[in-house]
Amino acid sequence: MTASDLEATVREEVLAVAGRVSGTVGIVVPVARRSEVNGWLASWPELASDAAGARAAIDSSVTPSGEDRVVVLTGLDTKGPEFDAIVVVRPREIEDESATGRATLYVVLTRATQLLTTVS
Repeated sequence: MTASDLEATVREEVLAVAGRVSGTVGIVVPVARRSEVNGWLASWPELASDAAGARAAIDSSVTPSGEDRVVVLTGLDTKGPEFDAIVVVRPREIEDESATGRATLYVVLTRATQLLTTVS
C-alpha cells in the first residue's frame, strides 16, 4: 500500500466512524507516523473543526483547544483514555515498536467504547 493509498484509506475510515458516533474519535498510529497522520488530518477540510490539535502539531502558531473530537495518538498515549471510536493504523507496527508489544496493542484495541477499525 502506498502512502497516498494509506492516507485515502485512513481518511475514509475516520470519516466513516466519525459519522457513526457523536463523540470522540482516536486515530492510533505508530510513533514514526504521528506527524505524517497529523498532517493528513489537518488537511482534511471536513474534519477541520474537529481537529485543531492536528494543525497545532504541525504549525506552532495554532493553539490546540484540548477539546478536539478527533485526535492522533500513539499506542502508549492510549493508556487510560477511552474514545467512542478508534481507527488503528498499522497495528503490527504499533506492536513491533513497543517494548511491551502485544500488551500495548491490547490496550489500543480496548480504548473504543463503540466502534473499532484497523487499517493495515
